[in-house]
Amino acid sequence: MGLIEQLPCYIAGKRIDVENSARTIDSIDKIDKIPIASVSAPQLRKALRFADEAQERLSRTPIKERIEVARFLLSEYAKNYRSHVCWGLAKFRGLVAKDASWMMDILAKSTEELELFVDAVFGMDTSFKRNIKAGDKVLSELRYKSDGTGALIFSSTMDGPPAGTALAHTILSGTHVILRPSWRDVATHFLLDILVENNLGDYAQLVRWPSEGEDTISLNKQLIRNVDQTIVFCSDETFVELMAQVELGEQRHLDKKVIKYGKGLPLTIVQPDVDLDDAAGLLLEGARLGNGKFCLSHCPVLVNRACYEELLARLQELSSQLKAGDPLAMETDLGQWEGTEVKQLEKYLPTLGGSIACGNFEGTSMDVVVLKGVPQNSPCLYSEFPGTLLALIPFDTIDEAIKIAGTSLKQNHRKAWTAVNIFANKEDFTKLSSRIDSYHFLNGGITALPKFILPHQGSYFAIDLMRRVINDNEKEWRVHAGHLYHRGTPKA
Repeated sequence: MGLIEQLPCYIAGKRIDVENSARTIDSIDKIDKIPIASVSAPQLRKALRFADEAQERLSRTPIKERIEVARFLLSEYAKNYRSHVCWGLAKFRGLVAKDASWMMDILAKSTEELELFVDAVFGMDTSFKRNIKAGDKVLSELRYKSDGTGALIFSSTMDGPPAGTALAHTILSGTHVILRPSWRDVATHFLLDILVENNLGDYAQLVRWPSEGEDTISLNKQLIRNVDQTIVFCSDETFVELMAQVELGEQRHLDKKVIKYGKGLPLTIVQPDVDLDDAAGLLLEGARLGNGKFCLSHCPVLVNRACYEELLARLQELSSQLKAGDPLAMETDLGQWEGTEVKQLEKYLPTLGGSIACGNFEGTSMDVVVLKGVPQNSPCLYSEFPGTLLALIPFDTIDEAIKIAGTSLKQNHRKAWTAVNIFANKEDFTKLSSRIDSYHFLNGGITALPKFILPHQGSYFAIDLMRRVINDNEKEWRVHAGHLYHRGTPKA
């Protein structure tokens, strides 16, 4: 028996353990098996009723208290469940232990930044309100309020620590959420254990059902139609299928009720006047982290032709040093996959163009594959490759790189790149960052290393759960505008 004995649900402040007839999931190596609790329609109705009651109570909870709850939750999770999370993600997702442990470190570090986070997100201190003044006169008061009960529907890339970050955002926003993790998520439920065991069940519940089952469509409808807002972390294809099931009606209603997160594609640009050893190491690490499945994982890399061959040689050398093996061993770099996943990735690779310079697919594992000679119109510039891949695309001038970035962005159907990672001198960095549309520009480094304090994909998740509220002092506005009013008619 491994470190995780079952995957329970959490409804109305109580843990719902697995029944004898529960479904099970197998580990990648088929050695371990975990039973899963799946909720029924009556149980979900109970969860929805409790959500409304809990939201009413949370609406009266001050931000200082919510900060302390978020801090406590993340601290306890990182401190007491690290070994469970590392074991579960290694055995059931193939994620190497050092990556899972690193993500837990991020959660622990974020607990020191929560007040700073609130200030960055809302532009307010822990009073959680800000007066708009003209001199000494208070014209209005600005504050934020939750938009009401929410549902968080997660894909596999949100298992465990990323779900912890999302849950911290919901807590800070004062939103009661019902989490529906991916069916094979073995790491997120410990967050609910902490909340329930410490009488903090008002903040969240967790329900489960398989993505394909007799009651799946009706349960999806029941959940999304009966909360005030839903955030979905998934691929475009999964989102379209889910919305078709729910049938919310006109698009304008769907836009108000459901927000999609998940798809992201960063771009990397390498100029010749940088430390290429450093750049090669960072590129490989950014492609390797999380089995390349993060929405900020390195993949398309525009490389100046003047340093193309030299960078390629260094990538080949460094990639050969990455270690495969037991994903639970801290020295292992390369994760494991379901066998069908590896075959699908290998089959898809030729559609990107270019040729393999190094890296292989074998059984349930793949190296960090490096493609050379990738064309400037490659699909990797507008379609995510959910694996460990670097696609090197040559260019000659900065203007050409800017043109490639702009053209690809249109094909990606996004307003801006998720991030652009630039290895260049200060002058070139300034030029590139001023002429390419992106939510985040990084001067060197690894885009897949998130910073809790910064917005992701141009937005703070917590903001999407809230609305701005104005208490307007109309009398002071009139005086400020220099008008006197009589029976609604302004007079100078």
